[in-house]
Amino acid sequence: MQSIKIYSNKEISELAEWYQSHIDNLPDSFQQDEAISYPHLKETVRIIIEQLPNLEGKPTFCGMVHLYFQLREKLIEQGYQ
Repeated sequence: MQSIKIYSNKEISELAEWYQSHIDNLPDSFQQDEAISYPHLKETVRIIIEQLPNLEGKPTFCGMVHLYFQLREKLIEQGYQ
């Protein structure tokens, strides 16, 4: 069984800062992979930015935070730096 990554407050804060600083340069929609699509990416990112401070230190939400990290990785891979 894989262990669950629990993100530190610093990691979550840095993720929120990344989204905040890149929101204007992101596409309106984004296909992350075959199963995950964000038809309104900028609105989704605004929600992510609002949610992240509330998720700090709460292991229950580590899966959600992990998805936000994966989204950032895919956006960076696509050149949204």
